[in-house]
Amino acid sequence: MQQTPLAQGNAALRIKDYEAAIRHYSLALERNPELAAMLQRNIFLAYKYSGSPVRPAGTVPVSTVDIVVPVYNALEDVKKCLESLQSCTDGLSVKVIVVNDGSDEPTTQWLREYCGSKSVFKLIEHKNNAGYTKAVNTGLKASTAEYAITQNSDTIVSHGWLTGLIRCMNSKPTIGIVGPLSNAASWQNVPDLRDAEGNFAVNDLPGGYTVDDMARLVREASTKDYPRLPFVNGFCFMIKREVIDAIGFMDEENFPVGYGEENDYCIRALDFGFELVIADDVYVFHAKSKSFGHERRKKLSKSGTEKLKEKHTVKKYDERVEAVKKTDQLDKVRTRLKQALTRQSSGQAAVDLMNMRVLFLLPVKGGGGGAHSVVQEVSEMRRLGLYARVAVKRDQVANFVKAYADIPGSEDTFIGFEDRSLVEVAESYDIVVGTIFTSMKLVKRIVDVNPHILPAYYVQDYEPMFFPESSAEWQQAR
Repeated sequence: MQQTPLAQGNAALRIKDYEAAIRHYSLALERNPELAAMLQRNIFLAYKYSGSPVRPAGTVPVSTVDIVVPVYNALEDVKKCLESLQSCTDGLSVKVIVVNDGSDEPTTQWLREYCGSKSVFKLIEHKNNAGYTKAVNTGLKASTAEYAITQNSDTIVSHGWLTGLIRCMNSKPTIGIVGPLSNAASWQNVPDLRDAEGNFAVNDLPGGYTVDDMARLVREASTKDYPRLPFVNGFCFMIKREVIDAIGFMDEENFPVGYGEENDYCIRALDFGFELVIADDVYVFHAKSKSFGHERRKKLSKSGTEKLKEKHTVKKYDERVEAVKKTDQLDKVRTRLKQALTRQSSGQAAVDLMNMRVLFLLPVKGGGGGAHSVVQEVSEMRRLGLYARVAVKRDQVANFVKAYADIPGSEDTFIGFEDRSLVEVAESYDIVVGTIFTSMKLVKRIVDVNPHILPAYYVQDYEPMFFPESSAEWQQAR
């Protein structure tokens, strides 16, 4: 039977025939575009190992995303936001551009220490407070990625959020701006649109739920209708590069402190021919800004509305507002989500594998094909939105991070353990996977103490064949 190009590429990589590997993987990429991220990464690795000075076509591993986070004080919210952004990159090539807009000394000092110690962050500082919109533009002007996201500093993201937003963006070429659902994002609210007084609701997380739990439920309830709206809430605002190239940046002259700048941007994008869409399978938590008090927010919002009418005419603005009030599409989403919450509370909900936390045990030095397969597997799982990590011996973490530095999020992919700390490291996971027969005794130790953890074995070879029959190693592997 003739091997597939993917199998031929793997075989060539094993024998270090890197040119052949690149050729076979490139052919596989043509035939299987749905495997693009994995195959592009394989091509990239083959190129890297070959030492060739000429980079072959198709070696960009994954989509690139820049996340612009303007910060003005509210340090506790900022900490939660940046920590969630660091851990939820979905295996993509992500740069978080933090713009410190003249924050106080404690916030400034924390940002310098936190962002300076992690490669995923880039910190830009304004000496004085310039206002939200100028801070956003500072970040957008520093962005070069395929997708730019303006992200409020009082948000908490979930695993799978980036892949979900990109999936929605790529569902149609004319889509230019995408936003997620949230607990507090006006028309994008779930599960309730309004509170008892008729104002936009600030929905609490259901009792016992984490942000990831709610995101999982949103994914389960979604039918990916991707509703079109004339406005997308600016708390989490993904912009395709073509939109920035076409209409430029936010209007900082008319909306210097925010409150209207994203609606203005939406109007401009629509007028240019781009569609605005809600990713109804993605959830991002929004704590609601503490940078401004409630009364000041009301005044700023009123002023922003007046500026929008002045700039775009009362008629156009009112037409767009009336269109966004037609909530039929998102009401269906809210209804499905409420039904899912009811089923969940009554114990009827099914287990969602995408929300399981998976730990692979790799107690080896690495460098071989088996270790590479495990790391590649985990990298793809993370890219698809699963929470997966590789546990290696603590003194080997730096070596693994360095060896796989080309994989986005490699710093967060590996977690170190020692014999005495293994059970503690693993206890927060749902599934623990052994990757070589010698690691299964470690899996047993973990499961004996934590019977709720599902044990698994990632088999790459029939391992008894590596040893003389009936030897101690043969017996253990068998």
